[in-house]
Amino acid sequence: MNSEQGLPDGKPLAFGRQAEIYDWGEGRVLKLFLGNWPEAARHEFAISKLAYSQGARTPKPLEIVEKDGKPGIVFEKVEGPSLLRLLGTRPWQVRQLAREFAELHHTVHRCKAPELPSARPELEKVIQSRQQLSETTRSVLLKIISKLPDGDTLIHGDFHPDNVMVTSRGLVIIDWPNAARGCPMADVARTTIMLRIGEPVGKISIGLLILARFLRGIFRAAYVHEYFKQSPYSERDLPAWELILAAHRIEDRIPGEEVKLIKFIERNLPRI
Repeated sequence: MNSEQGLPDGKPLAFGRQAEIYDWGEGRVLKLFLGNWPEAARHEFAISKLAYSQGARTPKPLEIVEKDGKPGIVFEKVEGPSLLRLLGTRPWQVRQLAREFAELHHTVHRCKAPELPSARPELEKVIQSRQQLSETTRSVLLKIISKLPDGDTLIHGDFHPDNVMVTSRGLVIIDWPNAARGCPMADVARTTIMLRIGEPVGKISIGLLILARFLRGIFRAAYVHEYFKQSPYSERDLPAWELILAAHRIEDRIPGEEVKLIKFIERNLPRI
């Protein structure tokens, strides 16, 4: 980690729950973690480097730095709106953008990451501790996951349109703190569950909410269709994984989602 330096000047270009993004000059940006989390910075830097080196479309990670006691990662700068924002202004392009989104996901799943921890133990642990679900439901979910394949594929862990930027060189994926290794279907299911359950942030009219849900459904269908055209897996493999990732998604505590996730699981849970 490079030596301590002062915080970058100016307001952040973007911010999230765990980090802020600052301009760093000379075609670079700094992702500055909000807490003193050096392990998190090293983990994401290593993942980003692995993904970039194997051809995933992601900004090049350059170095780890420390600013006012907080760790940060310097990346090459890529500019453009998020895919989510673009979808809001160009709804007529929803199918084309979904197909590009699927191809972008394949650039991740072509990467191998045998050295990373498997996602499976975390999924099993979360299901076991999910008190919002009945003991019977947890038991069935654990039986389902025990029959699902593992793997050494790189999985992003949070692949959705707000973690994708639309740049002059095409779609680029950002934010790798949840990455692990495993079966690509776990990653796809995480995405499709978010597209099924997620709602627009902020207050909007009923008419716009209905339109957003309609477009989200079109986007999801086009993404799934395009993804499986190039995958060794089948769309028939997806429902079981969606149950597992729906249970895992409850842990994120997104307002308004928990009830919908539980209903989705209970409605689709097989009787074993």
